Amino acid sequence: MTTSRETSPSPARQLAGEMVGSTAYRVRVTEHVSEALAGVSDCRYDSPPQSRADALVLVRVLLGTTPDLTRSRWERPIAGGQRSIELVDVQR
Repeated sequence: MTTSRETSPSPARQLAGEMVGSTAYRVRVTEHVSEALAGVSDCRYDSPPQSRADALVLVRVLLGTTPDLTRSRWERPIAGGQRSIELVDVQR
């Protein structure tokens, strides 16, 4: 005997479906540091494309506080330098 069971898509599949053809966002982080103090030079990270809500969660973690949502670029002092965070929209 077989039974028919309807299943809903997983949250990840729902998100992927929502983002097809819509704008996705990358979080671009650049850390400008004094090599003399930190022992390393500047570094940069670009996140994978994601929804705006997820990107803003990452921005909040990197800032250590809730970001001003009227902006798309933030700066934060870090040990030995400055962290620049930018929200960049990309087309999927």
